Amino acid sequence: MTFLSLPHIIGQRESLIHFLSLAATTTGNLNKDKKD
Repeated sequence: MTFLSLPHIIGQRESLIHFLSLAATTTGNLNKDKKD
């Protein structure tokens, strides 16, 4: 299947990692605000 090509999979994984790190940062900031 063409849409499962390697560059596409790698691109999706990098996007997922970026999204997860962004979500983790956002969650960390929210928790920091709750403590204050």
